[in-house]
Amino acid sequence: MAAALVVRGARVAIVGAGAAGLAAARAVRDGGYKATVFEAATECGGTWNYGDIAGKSSMYENLRCNLPKEIMRFRDFPFRETRNSFLGHQQVHEYLLNYAMTFSLRDLIKFRTKVVRISPSTESAWSVTVTNDESGTPASSEHFFDAVVVANGHYSTPNPYLPPGASRFQVRSGRTVTHSHLYRTPQPFLNRRVVVLGAGPSGTYIFFAVFRSIYERLAFYSCRRSIPKNSLIRCFLFFA
Repeated sequence: MAAALVVRGARVAIVGAGAAGLAAARAVRDGGYKATVFEAATECGGTWNYGDIAGKSSMYENLRCNLPKEIMRFRDFPFRETRNSFLGHQQVHEYLLNYAMTFSLRDLIKFRTKVVRISPSTESAWSVTVTNDESGTPASSEHFFDAVVVANGHYSTPNPYLPPGASRFQVRSGRTVTHSHLYRTPQPFLNRRVVVLGAGPSGTYIFFAVFRSIYERLAFYSCRRSIPKNSLIRCFLFFA
């Protein structure tokens, strides 16, 4: 990729319009290259896009950041002044939308366009095949670029691991096992017995959110350590 970028005006594909993709798009364009951003959702923001129709966001309704906004910001683009340093996901998404608008990045983005294949090409350095469903019917097309930046994040696909016995729990009892990636609100767990497996940030938050909603039943919190630490990346909800 470095060799291709020696030539100003080189064509650069950027996969994803989340925080990393937006920053890459700005840097690529301002560096004198031709940037094209492919985004599967209808709006930029990546995992912070709670309304993502592509189903890639892991946001839930009342999520708040566990990092202060002062260390989450882009260096030259501060968050709006707020009394609270720990923002809700809506405020972070608004920040990214404002970033894209302020630096005129939206014109570089092809929304509802999913990258399905990237491969070396004889016509250019890379061939990028995408599908676009703006018309309601997915249409496939191939594009050629001198370089590709992959900024699709790592929160869009849940960890497929299931604890031993999980399948039997579902099949024999008709009960449900779900991953925290699919969690949105505590309402589906109202008055049900729930166990949350995993003591990372998602597991801790979801446990307390569900606990407050199931007044007449029980919620159980399962983790490896007596004091939760951010070491477990899996969170599963079993409920009956």
